[in-house]
Amino acid sequence: MHDSLYYIKKALFFLTAEAPFEKNIQKFLSFLHEDLAYTHTALLLENTLTGNEILAVEKNESRFQILAEIQKESLKKFAEHKSPVLLQSIPEHIKALSSYEEENILSTQKISLIIIPLKTHPIFSGLLYVELPTQNLADLETQKNLLEILSFYILSLCQQITNPYESVLQNIHSENHGSLTEKEDKLQFIAHSKIMRKLVRQIQQHILGTAPLFFHGQDGVGKELAAQLLHTRSARAKFPLINYECSSPLEGKDSSFLTNNEILKLEKLIESAQNGTLILQNFEFLSPNSQQVLYAFLTTKKLQKIENIHPITLDVRVICTSTCSPETLFKNRKITADFYKYIAVFPHFFPELSKRKQDIIPLIEYFLQIYAKKIQKNITRISSSARELLLAYPWKGNIPELQHVIKYASANCTEGVIRAYHLPPTLQINNADSGYESRSFNEHVALFEQELLTDSLQKTNGNMLETARALRVSYRIVQYKAKKYNLHKGLFSSKNSLS
Repeated sequence: MHDSLYYIKKALFFLTAEAPFEKNIQKFLSFLHEDLAYTHTALLLENTLTGNEILAVEKNESRFQILAEIQKESLKKFAEHKSPVLLQSIPEHIKALSSYEEENILSTQKISLIIIPLKTHPIFSGLLYVELPTQNLADLETQKNLLEILSFYILSLCQQITNPYESVLQNIHSENHGSLTEKEDKLQFIAHSKIMRKLVRQIQQHILGTAPLFFHGQDGVGKELAAQLLHTRSARAKFPLINYECSSPLEGKDSSFLTNNEILKLEKLIESAQNGTLILQNFEFLSPNSQQVLYAFLTTKKLQKIENIHPITLDVRVICTSTCSPETLFKNRKITADFYKYIAVFPHFFPELSKRKQDIIPLIEYFLQIYAKKIQKNITRISSSARELLLAYPWKGNIPELQHVIKYASANCTEGVIRAYHLPPTLQINNADSGYESRSFNEHVALFEQELLTDSLQKTNGNMLETARALRVSYRIVQYKAKKYNLHKGLFSSKNSLS
């Protein structure tokens, strides 16, 4: 495989396309057959809830009996250990299952097999089956690594046909979660902007999957929160969630000693997260040797500990986060080539807060509700002038900086409304630049009108009819004013969140 990353990205074009499940699988299998020169490919899936078999076979339907035998053997033997199977030649007892003509073909051609079990999805189990011209074990191992990566995304694609079993999944999740505690209830991922709603949809696609994920973006944009919520909303919720921040090595220390210590620490983290999720913040600070240990675990699901002779099989989902893109990390030699190929397949970018201004007001209202309740103040809204300052501010510290500002303003506020002078001095300095005092009478009236309408829409969760009744004006006036001031319903609804 001269460029496995190229093949992975091309395969993902079929596995992430918006098309029916069966068509996506057929295109994916055809890609394996044509681009990678596999002589035969198949995907076998069984619904574990109903026992129904779902079969997607590329081209040769006469292999059904052979595939059925492979499925029976591998699911009972190999999949129990969650280990792929490499066979340099097709076993005789499997050849005997085929027709006379098919058996002759299998006998005369030198064919190898690769079987990738698919067992970690809560609804589906099965395998990815590949026949290819006989190769040495080293080349087969390379092909196997590629297919293992693709199998993670096949499992994610299975979500397209889980709708009939959604109620069953909800039961699984509710058993894992129980009732939300106050602490869990505060874990909300606010997403009102278009770019963040798209990101939430992408992340939600991974709830039922097992593939390792890579989140990147500036500090304070929500990477770790999204990773935590992904864990709490998955079937892994009742198992450990370990959030570890990787640190840069200290200067003047023995590098070999630090590396060995780091590897031991990493092994302990992986082992402790069994059946759960391991979040590695700023993972690029891991040494190359530690990255190799992590890469070996992700590709084999086996951990070879320093003090153990035999590897141990573990099931841990790993989510890596960084402030840099995988391309930048690789270019700057912060991650190894193997690791880059593995994590660069489907990264998720979290934009800074200044690039998603539609999220600022919902975040402000969210934090205001938290702090007003904590300090027992009846603060219901933020004035228009304060909103203007908050929207114009660059927020270089992203969400934590915004959170601190609202906490400060809530403590300073002595009435039911947070006004510009309640904000920290840094933001009030901007007040002089905003031209607030130089506005005309009509501009001040418009600001008051906007503030009044915003307050009423907030109370009615964006319901314009109820707002019109409360303000004693017609529905058409409310609709016109809301459009004039860009107060769309999404700003006052809590539906667009990963919570």
